[in-house]
Amino acid sequence: MTTTSVLPRYQHGPVTFQVSTAVLGGMLVESDGSSPAMVQPASADSELVIGVATVDAVPTTTDQTPTVPGWPGPSINIAALPPYTAVAAEGVWPCLYAADAAFGDRLKAAATGQVTPWISGTDNPELIIGICYEPDGVTATHFGATRLAGLA
Repeated sequence: MTTTSVLPRYQHGPVTFQVSTAVLGGMLVESDGSSPAMVQPASADSELVIGVATVDAVPTTTDQTPTVPGWPGPSINIAALPPYTAVAAEGVWPCLYAADAAFGDRLKAAATGQVTPWISGTDNPELIIGICYEPDGVTATHFGATRLAGLA
C-alpha cells in the first residue's frame, strides 16, 4: 500500500498555485500562460491579474542548497521556499506601490507585481484590481493596504 499527500487547492481561503518564476508575498500575480498554468508576477497594465501572492515561493528548478565555505558536505536548509503560493482574490492585503497613491485611489498592476494608481479617462476600467485602503495613502516603494476588488 502506498500513501499519497495532497496540497489543498481551496479549503477556507486562498487557492494555491505553483510558480514558474520567483514570487514574493504581496505581489500581484497572473497566469504564465503555460499548460498546466502556473503563476508569475503580474506585468504592467495586466488585465489577467488573478490576485495577490500571500507567501514567497520559487520554482522547483531553483537550487536552494546553501553553501557554507569550509563546511565538509551538504548543508541542511531548514528554510527552503516552497514551489507553491496561495493567491488571494479578495480581502485587504499589503502590496508594494510603484507610485504614490491616496486613500481611495483605484489601482492597477504595475511592473513586477506592484500596484499603481489607475488613471480615469486614460486607463481601461478592466485594469482596476482594487483600491488603496491606507488612510494616509502610500508613497512609492512602500507597502500599503490594498483592498482587492473585481477579482473574485
